[in-house]
Amino acid sequence: WCANGNGNICTDTSHPDYTLVIDGTGYTLVPGEGVDPNEVPNQGVGRYHTDEETFFFIEKRTTPVNERGTYWIVKTRDGTEYEFGHTLDAEQVLCHVDWLGNTVYRWRLNKIRDTHGNEIIFQYDEVRTSYYCERESYLSHIWYNQRDDQTWGTHIEFVRASRPANKDGDRDDFTHPLFFQYSYLNKVRVTHGGQLTREYRLAYSFHGNSRRLQSVTEHGADGSALPATTFEYGLYDNTASNWAGGKTYPYSRLTAVNNGYGGRIEVDYQRATGKADTYYHYRVGERRTLDGLGHTARRLYTYGDPCWDAPGPCDDGHYGWALKGYHWQAEEVRGYDGDVLRRTHSTFVLPWPLTGRVGEQEIRDGAWVVLRRTETSWGYDWVIPSTGGYHTGVVFFHPDQVVTTDYSGGESVSTQVEYRYDDYGNVTAEYHYGNDERSIHRGYYPNTTAWIVNKLAWENVYEGITGNAGGLALKTQTLNYYDGAGSYTTAPTKGDLTKVKRGLSGRGWVTTRYAYDRWGNRTDVWDALNHRTTTTYDSTYHLYPVRTRNALDQWSYTEYYGVNQSSACINAGYHFGAVCREYGPNGTATATRYTYDAFGRLTKVIRPYDTESLPTVERQYHDGPGFWTLTRRRETSGQAATLDVYAYFDGLGRSIQTRAEAGGGQYAVESSEYDGLGRVVRAYVPRLEAGATRTAPGGPHTTTAYDALSRVVQVTNPDGTATTYVYSVDRNDADADFAGGRQTVYEIDANGHFVRRSFDAYGRLETVSESFGTWPTWSNEARTRYAYDVLDNLTTVTDAAGNVTTMTYDDLALGRKTEMDDPDMGHWTYAYDPAGNLVRQTDARGQRVCFYYDELNRLKGKTYSSGSGSCPGDPGYGGYAVKYWYDEGGHGYGVG
Repeated sequence: WCANGNGNICTDTSHPDYTLVIDGTGYTLVPGEGVDPNEVPNQGVGRYHTDEETFFFIEKRTTPVNERGTYWIVKTRDGTEYEFGHTLDAEQVLCHVDWLGNTVYRWRLNKIRDTHGNEIIFQYDEVRTSYYCERESYLSHIWYNQRDDQTWGTHIEFVRASRPANKDGDRDDFTHPLFFQYSYLNKVRVTHGGQLTREYRLAYSFHGNSRRLQSVTEHGADGSALPATTFEYGLYDNTASNWAGGKTYPYSRLTAVNNGYGGRIEVDYQRATGKADTYYHYRVGERRTLDGLGHTARRLYTYGDPCWDAPGPCDDGHYGWALKGYHWQAEEVRGYDGDVLRRTHSTFVLPWPLTGRVGEQEIRDGAWVVLRRTETSWGYDWVIPSTGGYHTGVVFFHPDQVVTTDYSGGESVSTQVEYRYDDYGNVTAEYHYGNDERSIHRGYYPNTTAWIVNKLAWENVYEGITGNAGGLALKTQTLNYYDGAGSYTTAPTKGDLTKVKRGLSGRGWVTTRYAYDRWGNRTDVWDALNHRTTTTYDSTYHLYPVRTRNALDQWSYTEYYGVNQSSACINAGYHFGAVCREYGPNGTATATRYTYDAFGRLTKVIRPYDTESLPTVERQYHDGPGFWTLTRRRETSGQAATLDVYAYFDGLGRSIQTRAEAGGGQYAVESSEYDGLGRVVRAYVPRLEAGATRTAPGGPHTTTAYDALSRVVQVTNPDGTATTYVYSVDRNDADADFAGGRQTVYEIDANGHFVRRSFDAYGRLETVSESFGTWPTWSNEARTRYAYDVLDNLTTVTDAAGNVTTMTYDDLALGRKTEMDDPDMGHWTYAYDPAGNLVRQTDARGQRVCFYYDELNRLKGKTYSSGSGSCPGDPGYGGYAVKYWYDEGGHGYGVG
């Protein structure tokens, strides 16, 4: 039995087993306690689990609606419900023994429904034979975005064409092929609001009787086409030549993909060896990526010993003799000049049931030096124990510990994170080991009726490695409230986050609130000062935000083609659902309009005082190999003159040159070149050239070199001088700053002067050492030290002379600096409002600056006075020493 999302639930009629396919992943379903999966006598109804526990709610149910009387419900952890086979067309009945047909082969996905009742509907076309077999089943329609009149706003149609001939000698007979398709997918049409927005046309080639996808071409709303994506194939024997009368059964395997813009991917295969088998197993040996400019990046793959489903290191006790994987796998990335950019070596766990999970991964450079190793320790819990024989159990796999080690110069430094989980697969605790240890604890309150089991209710962050015991080690808390509940411990009913409180119990909280409409759109936000922002959505599709009201009761408006467009929108630039006009509180006179091409790409921006024929910005697209765009920006409103920028791209969509008009027929030209990992390696100094046509890059340029971790190792300037970066792990147990080892970076300038920076386990800067010598000789140094709290707030800076600057933060642990003691500046204090705006600053002389804000948290004015207490109430513009004004569009227009 088979279920797919877009998926199926399928049956293996040789055994009472079901397979779920959802979101591209397949699972074997295992019956829950007391459930008999056999069709007789109870049709296998009841709860099921995926063999690798995903914590989905899965249930086979009975129904009078379809033909054989059963269907499936699958709920993911956020409460989204998938329904399989509940309609006649989604239930595919199979001829089994008697000609009436007495089992279901496949329950196809017929509906997806979220917790707000929004639905996606799937419809199928079925063809029955005279023997009551549903031999053909085609996905024909998908509908979603239901409107108020119960019609569908979005429709995807799958258009078929008839096969030219019956090449397989098929008969309308249950003793011949159970599945046979007389038609094939020809087009996919997407419409919104009854308007065609795009169409995909598929073309095929043949090897014998096998149809192979040859190309996919996207057509726009007007029928015009983008360059086709094309596919190429190679024939590989799938069996030994001495099997079944010498037949080798060659299969077509994908060997190349062309994206229509000059980009190309090529794949070579190699056959697995190590076991005599009549069936061949292939794996990727090399993958090449071509950029359309004559450059090829290569990825070469090597493999360890095969891991067979047979007696041996991967033995699970159920022998199918299939290839399960390999002991290890390595990838070598070679650049455009053949140099090795990176090597990645992955070693897999072999013993069952953890077989195939990555246990260790190393990143190595071109000289095979290990730069980083990541080791993952896996755990597992049997939800339903494996029973042997054909049946499997249900097991939850989870990484319990991840250790990341960086290497350099014979030294290493490691970080370690440990994880704990609840009964629904949620992470409930993280323990971070390193220079500054911390613990994070989380709690959830699952709703097992709606099956919303993954919503975070609370999070506590502690200093050090500790349990969730409260006390002084607890540094900050976050509480999440759902669906308007008065307590964070109340289980969600829809999963809408309606309130977030941050702070510390006993010290206070800062609260942000949210509201939603019945379709799940967020409509209101209240900040910690109760300032409200409201968003209104269209009344037809309930998808498009059409109005926004801020806390000053100022409205902004957005119009969309086909949804709420006004007569001011430009029909020639129509693309359904795209923004056609927007304006703010100053009215339609300030509106900006937009137009698009047939593929929904922006073609014009028309600001106030500009026109459709003389837009503010105009963009053209020139598709195909050598893809380029032209952007024209109006110099003066209403005048023909524009400043033009030509942008050229390689076959992988990366910008390789821009030519910006500079006057006098000249263009300012900037060019970039990339390596095989897509990193910029040469950036050319802008130069003036005549003409708009792309030219080969040349002239002075900056060159950047990287290591295998994509860290910059050298930047060479156009004059040939260079700055070099050396990455190291420095350890000196006699130096407290480097005891146990630290990640360090040496920055060496063109004169050999260098600075060493060290970092802690969280990547925070700890020390900066400025050497008085020249590389690599240390002389004396000036060292500055930085320290942080567990919430990553900078707490002290100690300079080379021992002077210490200290920062103190608010009691609510929101990262707001409240005090600073500085050797030069003295003692300063700061105060904030609940929204985080700075409202008071007092310097060491007792001089106080008070800040005042409007309902949009914009600074209105400042006053100056003496004293250390709270600021007086808002005196208004008449009382400010410094004033700030804004227009209704939110633009600052005056300072006084």
